[in-house]
Amino acid sequence: SQVGGKTRILDAANGGRGNGANVSIYDPWSPIPANRLWRIEKQPDGFYKITSKASYSESTKYCLDVAGGVNADRQNVQLYQDNGLAPQRWRLDKM
Repeated sequence: SQVGGKTRILDAANGGRGNGANVSIYDPWSPIPANRLWRIEKQPDGFYKITSKASYSESTKYCLDVAGGVNADRQNVQLYQDNGLAPQRWRLDKM
């Protein structure tokens, strides 16, 4: 993301693990820690699942998830255990 001319990356709280861990933007630095790296997987219907790399090798994977599954402005984005439901499916558009 470019915010105010400055590059920002997604950061998952709690080391990128755990239901309800908040996701926010953060300054990048090198090396980039695993909780700021993401695996983006295209799904058969064209949507994407975005998983925290910090949790990817574990048996339980944590995905970007809309808190409470509520489709409303200003709803928080968090990590939540991969469950395949709509709040974990994202559309990526070319700009």
